[in-house]
Amino acid sequence: MRGIAVITLRMSPPHGCLPNAASFNPSSLLPFPMKKHLIYTLLGGTILFFWQFLSHAALNLHAASQEYTPLQTEILEAISATGIEPGQYMLGQPGPTETMEAYEMAAEAFVGKPWGLLNYQTADHTDMTMNLVRGYLIALIVAALFYWLVTNLAAVDRRKGLLVGVAVGMMAYFLEPYSDFIWYKTPGIVAHLMDGIIPWAILGALAGESAKK
Repeated sequence: MRGIAVITLRMSPPHGCLPNAASFNPSSLLPFPMKKHLIYTLLGGTILFFWQFLSHAALNLHAASQEYTPLQTEILEAISATGIEPGQYMLGQPGPTETMEAYEMAAEAFVGKPWGLLNYQTADHTDMTMNLVRGYLIALIVAALFYWLVTNLAAVDRRKGLLVGVAVGMMAYFLEPYSDFIWYKTPGIVAHLMDGIIPWAILGALAGESAKK
């Protein structure tokens, strides 16, 4: 009698070799540092975006830079009647095409007289959707860059991260809002100072704590 060999072919691996589809987590494919970076980016970007809402709307810390005047209709109609193009203008300065002598004479004539900054737009865009989307995306990018900066520091912890966060916020404050305040007396300088300290201290402490683990 001839022997009979029985061969069993399996079309799938034994039980337990493949992950359960119901419990599969796509984030498990990311390296742990990248996962932490992504989580911080979402959290930090949301904190920055929410602080902007508090600062400019809910708490209205920047009220001094957007005061209401009952003369707004008359002012806007007068500006529109000039036919000026949309843009920002420095009012109370000599023309750029003046000769040096004429420029100096005009500059002297403006001394002690009113001056102003005019940001004039011909249409008010009430659709805020894209502005909010762009603002949130910028907040995410800033948070991602900041976390990269903190994680590249040596021996970082919550305290060091907080100090770095405040330092970054203060650099941004001194370079832009305060420099404008020096030259153009732009209002709301205290609100800008709070913008440079409060959210950045929170982001710094969170980044330092995350990088330490």
